[in-house]
Amino acid sequence: MNNAGIAVRKTAFGITLEEWERVLGVNLAGLFLCSRVAARSMRNAGGGAIVNLASI
Repeated sequence: MNNAGIAVRKTAFGITLEEWERVLGVNLAGLFLCSRVAARSMRNAGGGAIVNLASI
């Protein structure tokens, strides 16, 4: 199960590009990378399931 995420509590006008990229890195790239590693293991084991949760 993937359950990791961060949020920056600023408006679209107040958030910096660096802060936005960090949010995307943790919330999207982190989920993708974790799922990819798990999927490889599951493929070798003959199956499984990945559960992704999202929240703020």
